[in-house]
Amino acid sequence: QLVNKELNFWAKKAHQRHNITLQWDREVMDVLADGYNLHYGARSIKHEVDRRVVNQLAAAYEQDLLPKGCTLRITVEDSDKHLLKAKEGGEGQDRRAHV
Repeated sequence: QLVNKELNFWAKKAHQRHNITLQWDREVMDVLADGYNLHYGARSIKHEVDRRVVNQLAAAYEQDLLPKGCTLRITVEDSDKHLLKAKEGGEGQDRRAHV
C-alpha cells in the first residue's frame, strides 16, 4: 500500500508537470516493497521508489528519452531488476522501463 501510494504520487506529478503517463503492475510494487526496512518504516519505501524509479525517470527525461505526452510502462526485468531500458518511439507512443 505504501509503494502504491508513493508511485501514484509520482505518477500524478509526472502527468501534471510533463504530461507523461506512468503505468506499472503488481510485480513492480512487490520488487519495490522488498526494499522496506522495519527500522526506517515508510521512509525506506520512499527511498526505494526515489532510487529505483524517480531518479532514473528524471535522468531519462533530462536526456530527452521521454517526450511530453508519452506513456511509460514500468516493468520488472528478471535478469537484473533495474530501471529504464526504454524502447525507441515518438511522442504519444508507449515506452517501457524496467525496475
